[in-house]
Amino acid sequence: MSVLFRLLLFYAVLCLCIANNSHVEASSFHALDFQIVDLEWEYVDQLLPKESTFTVLDIETGERFDVQRRAGSNHIDAQPLTVQDTNKMKKIFHGEWSWNRRAVFVEYEQVLIPASIHGMPHGGGALQNNFPGHTCIHFIGSTTHGSGKADPSHQLMIIKATGKLQAYIQSLQPEDTVKALLLSLKNRDHQVANHLALTQLTYQDIENIDALKWEIQSSSQNEEEASVNVSFKLYIKDIGPIERKVHVTLQRNKVLQQWVVDPSPILSTLSME
Repeated sequence: MSVLFRLLLFYAVLCLCIANNSHVEASSFHALDFQIVDLEWEYVDQLLPKESTFTVLDIETGERFDVQRRAGSNHIDAQPLTVQDTNKMKKIFHGEWSWNRRAVFVEYEQVLIPASIHGMPHGGGALQNNFPGHTCIHFIGSTTHGSGKADPSHQLMIIKATGKLQAYIQSLQPEDTVKALLLSLKNRDHQVANHLALTQLTYQDIENIDALKWEIQSSSQNEEEASVNVSFKLYIKDIGPIERKVHVTLQRNKVLQQWVVDPSPILSTLSME
């Protein structure tokens, strides 16, 4: 990509910043104002070509680490740049590698681009960084290489990064509200879960979830209540998979203008050994 084209693309991004009129101020960035820009994959692909390096900022912890783009045609395949960056990345995943997705920003100049990263080294890697493989970073419009479809877990984390999570939740019908809760549990993201659940959760409540698969069987609703029948397979640390069919109930919160889920039929499975 020519230098001129990249400059034109960057100025286009700056115009989007002005149009969005949104920013986040962070003292860790030397008190600079950063513009949050909901940039789609086709533009990110041009801004951050292969072998480019950039910084990833974890939204929940504020941890920052540098990565290099190694490959990827529908999203970025990246590696932490150094051993120190690998250690910082592992820290945001609670000290263990996992397929959980996390909401992050990718820094480009003074722009923060909403994204999602998972924490499992896989495939090939070329850098001497104590990271055996690469990780995937998804953006708005990204898809997986295998399916060619958007990854729902990544997309939910991207919505969290955009700051538009509440508006998204308000748009959901009961079945999709339950799916969003299940995605947040699968990602072990109690912050997102607490936007959806009737009772508040902590990370410790869901930290033993290794994986979660589900299928919506049926649902019914009226103006104030709804119910969704779900079959799921929950993989619990040191226990293994447990399969259950549960009846999940929801209530319409008129103040928040959204559906909220009673998570107890699902979470009760975590206490079974």
